[in-house]
Amino acid sequence: MSSPNTTQSLALISQYLYTVQIGQDKAFNGGTIYTNRDTVLYMQRKALDYGINQLLSGLQGVANNVFALIGGKLQLANEILVSGGGGIIVPPSGNSGAGLTPFPINVTISSGEAGSSILQSNSWKGLQDVNTVVINQSILQKDAQFQFNSVTGSFDFTLYGYILQVNDVVSSFGFMPV
Repeated sequence: MSSPNTTQSLALISQYLYTVQIGQDKAFNGGTIYTNRDTVLYMQRKALDYGINQLLSGLQGVANNVFALIGGKLQLANEILVSGGGGIIVPPSGNSGAGLTPFPINVTISSGEAGSSILQSNSWKGLQDVNTVVINQSILQKDAQFQFNSVTGSFDFTLYGYILQVNDVVSSFGFMPV
């Protein structure tokens, strides 16, 4: 098993991966038998977060439970955690000469970011193909519930009327030119 902090990071990535998979299974495969795996993983990960923040004893046992819940997403989550991508390079398009690499975004809103409908980072500038965002297990769709500006690297949730709150977990996935 891995350390509680590594397990925490793997669980956050896996939670996003399961949320996306469940949505795809519902849309394209008529459903799934694991309809709440991402929710269970979220609840257990939050327990692990609390244990880490409070320096509680018995933390490794909770980490082991969360690690077991990661299940089939462990390898991909580990590749994303270690390399910052999904382990693949998307071939170049046209004659640009540049490829794209997967780029996960996982943010927990701090007090400095709360109270706004816009979330921005310089590291997201140039990010492409951002179509969905997950906020606390809710999947938002681009152009219907948020806008993404790749020039400024900002997510704007004004369309959805959403104001970011402290401890909101915001996840997305796009591609970054390499």
